[in-house]
Amino acid sequence: DDRLKVEPTLEKKDCEEDDEDMEWAWNDKEQVNYRPVERIDLSTSSSSKEDVYKRVCSSRMDGTPLVFTGHNGWAQFAARWLKLRKLHQTNQEDNQSKDSLSNNEKIINNCKKGDDESEKPDENINGWLNLSDPRLELDVEAMIDDVGDEDVPIVRRNYNESDPIHGLIQASKFLKQSWQHGDTELYLHQWQFPLSDTAGRKLCHKNRYLDVLGEDLLKYWLDLPQCRGDSPLQYIFMGREETYSKLHCDNGGLAISIAPIIGRKECILVHRNDAACLYHLNASVTDPDLQRYPLLAHARIWQITLSPGDILLMPHGTYHQCRNITPCISYSRFHLDDVNMPAFVQSFFDKDAPEIQHDDILWNCTYELIQQLDTLIDSAQNATKSKLPVEKLGECNMRKVKTLRALRNGVREVARRNSLRMAVKGGGKATSSSKNKNSFVSSDCRRKSGGKAKSGQDAATNFDWDTLIDDIDLCLHEFQYRRLENIPPFRPRRLKSTLENALTLNGPDGHMVKKHAHTVTYKTALEKGYLLLPDLRLKDKSRRAFTDLDLNIGDMLHARLEKKKVKARVIEIQPKLHVAYLSYEEYPSIYDEFQPIEDIRSLQDGQELNTDELKAGMIVVNKWGASNEEYRAVIKFILCEKMVKVKFFGLGPDVNRWIHPSSILGIISPKDEKGSTNLDASKTLLKKTNSSDTADTRVASRGNNLSNDKSFENLRQEKNQVRHIVGIDNASPDISFSRTARTSRIIPQETVSHTQDEDETDMGKSFQEKAVSEHKSLEPKLQKQKPSFFQRVRL
Repeated sequence: DDRLKVEPTLEKKDCEEDDEDMEWAWNDKEQVNYRPVERIDLSTSSSSKEDVYKRVCSSRMDGTPLVFTGHNGWAQFAARWLKLRKLHQTNQEDNQSKDSLSNNEKIINNCKKGDDESEKPDENINGWLNLSDPRLELDVEAMIDDVGDEDVPIVRRNYNESDPIHGLIQASKFLKQSWQHGDTELYLHQWQFPLSDTAGRKLCHKNRYLDVLGEDLLKYWLDLPQCRGDSPLQYIFMGREETYSKLHCDNGGLAISIAPIIGRKECILVHRNDAACLYHLNASVTDPDLQRYPLLAHARIWQITLSPGDILLMPHGTYHQCRNITPCISYSRFHLDDVNMPAFVQSFFDKDAPEIQHDDILWNCTYELIQQLDTLIDSAQNATKSKLPVEKLGECNMRKVKTLRALRNGVREVARRNSLRMAVKGGGKATSSSKNKNSFVSSDCRRKSGGKAKSGQDAATNFDWDTLIDDIDLCLHEFQYRRLENIPPFRPRRLKSTLENALTLNGPDGHMVKKHAHTVTYKTALEKGYLLLPDLRLKDKSRRAFTDLDLNIGDMLHARLEKKKVKARVIEIQPKLHVAYLSYEEYPSIYDEFQPIEDIRSLQDGQELNTDELKAGMIVVNKWGASNEEYRAVIKFILCEKMVKVKFFGLGPDVNRWIHPSSILGIISPKDEKGSTNLDASKTLLKKTNSSDTADTRVASRGNNLSNDKSFENLRQEKNQVRHIVGIDNASPDISFSRTARTSRIIPQETVSHTQDEDETDMGKSFQEKAVSEHKSLEPKLQKQKPSFFQRVRL
């Protein structure tokens, strides 16, 4: 009986000769490596400030978290909610406490008196609040008096990660029910206080900035009076012991900091590139099960316990979960600078954080930095013209110049992708600007961007990113030559060539406009073959969809592909298949296709997605082409219906796609398929019979009786015989045998070997070569001939 089996244990005396065996603990948790987080003491660091800054930047780019200590004033606003308690300490601790008392007690007492200016002293470490003081505790009554009327979001213990907020309650009710009476069921989760007019005026603009981080661009986002010039993405978390937030990742490409004000908090972090080891966040990092989630043992995981005075910095994309070890109130904020600018721009196109208005942030912070550098340029110009020395920039202004240069690259990437998307998705011609590439912009020109953007969809559609690039370049150009009396003219940088997509150029009537010199986006076999396909006719567009066809493997059919008609062969039929219609980024719409759900991968971790996780507008990854390269695509819609997999002819080798039955225009019967083999040969015979067009015209002009003319009657019978072979009725208005119609149906010889199926190669070559040779021999004659009598009658 397995229940009676006792697991054997090794005693130390049993392993005296083999002590190495005692180093292993035979359980799953011991195989997971919980790394410690590196700590940097900013108050006693022996390295220079520049060296520490480079060290922090390197860790952030690598995705490695850090903890800063010795930085006072990070949550200075909390001084109004704190009080000091008496402690029994030794003499050495008394001396240390005495120094802390001279600062913290003064700051807290001034806050109680309502002196808000004491919360933001001069840049002096001794004037900032030191949260590491062990005597600090939360003054609940003071917090209720200060922000008790605010509505704060709460979550329950077992909340749903997709919709965590349980509701809003007054802060005073939460403090009395949860904090004072020990209710561990509720957790104040992510209160964004800068958006509150009353709380924002009290708590914003109070913190001391971290010098090891770059210029925080989020402070230029919103123009709200209570948080203008400060980041709106600042949050308060508060809860009793054992309240927690589940493992998750905050999208948006922003770095995150967490700093306890009161109490201790445990944080477990996972590297942003190890999302595949988390199995869609189903794997537990606290109680690992390597039988079910074996890759968790290979994830880079950090574990850290934070106390007041610690500041945890998580690089963008870091997975994290937090648990309050003791009753804890903590302060968190997001950060954006030049280090995580690429991730922020990528999040802009991924649309993974709809609550963050990426375009507004980029536009407003760029405009604000341009205005600040303009002030420096004007000051330097006035000093130069007055023969006075130009003031030094200082560390703060140098950081702004560096930030604007990094912003230029981010905005340029937005402009580049926007232009490319306009070209390939139907915008026609995409250029950087309407100005000539040799035109100059004088230094006296004012900025063209027109000021800060307004929040909302209307503002987002009016952004002119190319113009903003010119403004940045002009500003940096003037800054470079600010010490000269006469700033040289500025020449905007322009791309050498423009991009035009012939696949999506439509005329005013909605039909495709054929250029005499078109440029295909990527010049692939698919795009070249698409341009050679016949256009959909009016009867094809109005034809009823063949949704109830009895299809079989190997059937030949005509299908709709955008505005073209393509021949295809059925290779697979699924009566019910769950598919998503994908539109690939930076590719024309002819690449859009249906893909089964099981072939689609997550953008974050590359894992398979469940059906309930997919939705329209979601960006995913799909493998495409013979080499199975990964491409980013947007889900347009999702279906679960009958699908047909076909092989397209004429679009290059191995173009297989799933299509919906509504895209089928008709079935090609074996008789029609056989008749199409002799189509070009029959048309060649018609060309020869048209050689008597001139004689026909003369006979008609004389007014002779055509029915009595034996030679003409023979000619007419020969033509009707040819029309019968081709399958064309004499009264059919859809087929014209003019020179244009004939030449448009001849496929160039060099494309035949690339467009025909393997089993049709020999047959295709035979009639194609004959048709092309016949056409070339008749080309001079066809150019000189006039329309025949029958052709004029048909017209």
